[in-house]
Amino acid sequence: MRTPSRGRTRPGAHLPVVLVGAVCLAAGLCGCRSQPETMPSQVPTDSTAWICPGVPAHSVEVVTGKNPEVKTSGDPYSEIWFCRSQKVRADHTGPIVRVEWGVIYEGNSYKYTGEESARVRFPENIWTLPGVEGSGSWATNGADRDSTAQWVCGDRYVEAYVAVNKDQKRDSTVDARNLLTSVLPWACGDQPVPGATTTPTTTPTSQ
Repeated sequence: MRTPSRGRTRPGAHLPVVLVGAVCLAAGLCGCRSQPETMPSQVPTDSTAWICPGVPAHSVEVVTGKNPEVKTSGDPYSEIWFCRSQKVRADHTGPIVRVEWGVIYEGNSYKYTGEESARVRFPENIWTLPGVEGSGSWATNGADRDSTAQWVCGDRYVEAYVAVNKDQKRDSTVDARNLLTSVLPWACGDQPVPGATTTPTTTPTSQ
């Protein structure tokens, strides 16, 4: 009876090891995928890039990407500001960021403090911030779809709306809340609006 050569390895003897190695390699590669950048909740004090008065360009572009279409209007005297940015795709959809704030008056109060507002429909979503006047609330149609964050401080309101695409892997609820938080120092505080002009303006940059 022949005895197998001691120096010879049976075919396929190391195959399981190779397969395990391949699986580990694939898992490692999957783990290397970059995560979406977090929406900042504070604006750097030295920031000079504003996509609209008081709305930091970097924060908007975290969601929309570079060079979105922008519509903006503002009246420094009435303290009313509006900014809408969207990156339009071929199918006429795309991520949207909208920020607005101003003085509450009879014509708009229902939208922020009445039955239509998030704070009334979702009282469990109300939150506060240490040292900041007022309180906020939020509502969402899904973290991977669109969310709205609102804040009321005295006679002022602030609202941030963020709509994302599922392939962005973003959390629109976090985006809306952080973006709103970042503009509170001038939207609800006593800081001047960064990038604002001294005269009333209406400057849509896209139709």
